[in-house]
Amino acid sequence: MVPTSLFVILIEQFITLCSSDIRKHMNHIESSKLLILAAGQGTRLRPLTSNRPKPLVITDENRHILDYQIEAASNVGIQSARIITGYKANKIGKFASRVNHMDIETVYNPFFKEFNPLCSLWIGVNDLGKTGLIITNGDTIYTEAVFDAIHQNQTSQLVCSTTDSVQQDDMGVVTTNNHVDKVGKSLSPSQIDAISAGVFYISESDFELFRNIINDIARSDKHFTTGHYWHDIVEKMSGKGTVETRNVDKKEWFEIDTKKDLKKYSK
Repeated sequence: MVPTSLFVILIEQFITLCSSDIRKHMNHIESSKLLILAAGQGTRLRPLTSNRPKPLVITDENRHILDYQIEAASNVGIQSARIITGYKANKIGKFASRVNHMDIETVYNPFFKEFNPLCSLWIGVNDLGKTGLIITNGDTIYTEAVFDAIHQNQTSQLVCSTTDSVQQDDMGVVTTNNHVDKVGKSLSPSQIDAISAGVFYISESDFELFRNIINDIARSDKHFTTGHYWHDIVEKMSGKGTVETRNVDKKEWFEIDTKKDLKKYSK
């Protein structure tokens, strides 16, 4: 029989080791910054967006689209977010000021009418130091499962879902051995292995690579225009073999672009 004193010591050591592992996981979560792209005009949701930005459109649960992902990210331990605003920026600023369970700042993109979200992303990370970064779309509802998938390891990851039905507006992903090979909206359905959930985690070790790529894009005269997407960065990073895929069930996220989408979610 193990002496009581020795048993207590062993239990204490076990608890200490477990607590250390939990702290490491939590520190990884806490050190990641959520960067939400929310500058667009949401024209396909008008008149609901005539006087408010799309991320603040209200569902039948009387919640803003943005409420869901802020809460989900906070619940898994993410403590800070930066929202890139443009259209009706002051309203998102007021929204952010009322959130008390996460530290949120807003950064304004004055070019939201002229350029695509790649420009918002470039503006949003321009002054950031080396950090883990989670890029999300502000018009998408996410559950905790999406963010939990990211934090199970520390490599750069694109969150995806497998599907039997690829829609015209879906961001298709071609994978090889659970790594991103190609990503885009012009891929043929026969090529596509999954669709992007619009969530991209950039590990701290990959942050400089990411910054170099987006700075190169900013110097181009075409990438901020129609036909290019922030997922262009994912494909460029995947050429370096650095982007893994993390699969989540499609029911864990829902993108809202149109009134039909909003009605479908409300059901």
